[in-house]
Amino acid sequence: MDYDGAKVYENYQNQQPKTHSERTEFVKNNAPKGVSGLDMIEKFFDGLKKEAVDELVLLKSKVKIPN
Repeated sequence: MDYDGAKVYENYQNQQPKTHSERTEFVKNNAPKGVSGLDMIEKFFDGLKKEAVDELVLLKSKVKIPN
């Protein structure tokens, strides 16, 4: 298992992250699979957006505007 809540809490108690970058590193170090999963979700939605834009461009190119 990737996430051990007791271990994460212990790590937090031993060295509490104070800055945004320290909090980011803390999460990356203590839940790497969770971070990886969120990255995959982000890539999925980026792909959906790109496909939607490509489809709109294609549809626009097929529409004939009367003079």
